[in-house]
Amino acid sequence: GMNVLVYDPYISAAHAEAHHGRLSSLDELLSESDVITLHLPLNDETEKLLDASRMKKMKADALLVNCARGGLVDEESLLDALDRGAIAGAALDVFAEEPPSPGSTSARLESHPRVLATPHLGGSTQEAFERVAIELARDIVNVLGGRPAEGAVNAPIPRGADAAKFRPYADLAYRIGLLFPQLLDASQLQPISLKLCGEIASADPRPIVTAFLSGLLQGTTDRRISIVNADAVAQDRGISVATQQRETDEWVASLEVTAGGLRVVGTALHHGTRIVQIDDFEVDAAPEGTLIITRHRDIPGMVGRVGTIIGDAGINISNMQVARSAAGGEAMMILSVDRAPAAATLRALNEISGMLSARAVHI
Repeated sequence: GMNVLVYDPYISAAHAEAHHGRLSSLDELLSESDVITLHLPLNDETEKLLDASRMKKMKADALLVNCARGGLVDEESLLDALDRGAIAGAALDVFAEEPPSPGSTSARLESHPRVLATPHLGGSTQEAFERVAIELARDIVNVLGGRPAEGAVNAPIPRGADAAKFRPYADLAYRIGLLFPQLLDASQLQPISLKLCGEIASADPRPIVTAFLSGLLQGTTDRRISIVNADAVAQDRGISVATQQRETDEWVASLEVTAGGLRVVGTALHHGTRIVQIDDFEVDAAPEGTLIITRHRDIPGMVGRVGTIIGDAGINISNMQVARSAAGGEAMMILSVDRAPAAATLRALNEISGMLSARAVHI
C-alpha cells in the first residue's frame, strides 16, 4: 500500500489519520517522500515554500507535482535541481508567470525534458461551464418548486427579536478569529472554546461560532472564506469549537474565546466592539486596523523604548493601552498605529531588553 505523509499546520493528527495519512513535519515529508504534491494557497507564508534549501532535502529519485499555485516553488531553484539531477522530475500545471514569456524561467521549466507541463485551465473549460449552468438551473427549479437548493448561498445569522443585540457579537467573534492566528502559531490554535456570558448567554451560539471560524480561517486556503462555508472548511480541517453559555448578573455581556494557551475576551458597547482582556491583562482596545501587541517585563522605560523605535520608523501611534498582571511581573502593550511596521521594526522591538514578544496584527 501507499504511505501518505501530510504537512498542514492547520489540521490535527487525528484528522490526517481519518483521511488515511500521517501528520508530519515539512522536513520529514520532503526527505521521506517519493512523490510530493502541493495543495496550498499562495500567500506570504507559503510563497517559495519549496526553495533551494528545502529541495536539497528531497530524494534524488523524488517527483514534484504542483497543480496549486506557481509561486509556491522557487522556479530558479527547481530548474537548477532538475538540471543537476538532484530530483527526478516535476509535473507542473501552474507557473510563476502565466503564460510563460519566451526565455523566462517559467518557459525554461515548461520545455525542460524532466518536466511534464499542462495548461492551468482549472474550471475554465466548456464542460465545466455547462455543468455549472445545469446546476444553477436545477437549483432555481428546486427553489421555485418549494424544495431546498443544493448550492444555496445561505448562512447562519442571528434571528428573532433579539437579533439586533446579538449581531455585534458575531462581528466581534469574526475580529477575534482574525486575531488568533496572528498571535499564535498554527500548531497552537487548538483546542478552541467559546463562551457567551451575560445577556447574550441565551443567544444561539452557532452564528457566533461560524463568524469566529470565518475570521480564523482567512488566508489559510485559496477558497474565499465566509460565514457560508466556514463551518464546512473547519470540519474538513478537523477544527471544532466547544461552546459554553453562562448567564451572570453583570450588566455587560461578553464573548470569551480560548484557543491553545491564549484567552481573549471582548464585548460590544454603544460605540463599537472592544477587546477587554487578553489572558490576565485587562485592556480596552478596538479590534480594528493595525495593532502592535507586546508582552514584556514590567520594568521602567519600556514604554519609552517601544515608542522611540516606532517613532523612528515614522509610524504614528493613535492609541496605546498598557496593562500588567502584577507590579514587576509581565506586562502588555496594545498600540493602534497608522500603518503596518516593517519586519526590521518588529525585529528591533523584539530585541529590546525585557521584551518577550512583539507582533503586528491586522484586523
